[in-house]
Amino acid sequence: MTLHSAKPEELMEFSPLDAELISHLDALVFSSTEFQSQLIDAWKAAESELNADSSKPDWVCKEVDLTKLKVFLPEHLRSHVNLCRVFILRRGLRLDPPERHRNSTQRLVSFRNSGSMQTALADSADTDFVRYELTGSDGSPEQALFERWNIVPPNTWHYPTSSPDGDWCTVTFHSAGAAEIIDQDWIY
Repeated sequence: MTLHSAKPEELMEFSPLDAELISHLDALVFSSTEFQSQLIDAWKAAESELNADSSKPDWVCKEVDLTKLKVFLPEHLRSHVNLCRVFILRRGLRLDPPERHRNSTQRLVSFRNSGSMQTALADSADTDFVRYELTGSDGSPEQALFERWNIVPPNTWHYPTSSPDGDWCTVTFHSAGAAEIIDQDWIY
């Protein structure tokens, strides 16, 4: 397994569907006070759990209720968002082992602090991974969506790495719902 950073020409290009969906999700995550308060509540609960016991894993994940979110999405996009998770990874660490969601597209946004997503180029033990650096929103309209968003197609191995500057909080939106998503860890 080898890793290389994405060069500018390799930066993620979003399909028209993903570009439209991410544009709406980005506005909800960073501009909707109602949805943002849900995210902050989940973030605080995850952070409390992470910091309450040092023997806990190096990450915590909390689901966010999508009932209020979906009404803000255009009807033709609603079926593409069926699960939302707030995920915190301790500073300077990587999620090990890599994982994949066999039946779900994952759209991830950097919510607090920064890190990178490493995505496999093939489905084999000796595959190359590409690193996509992600930062939290800086509040400027000039910041490109690919600087804070990443898309992991179904059945694609991936893992996050947080920066040494702080615990990295992300928000993921999955196409599969909580009852049907198939998460799988890499077996070395």
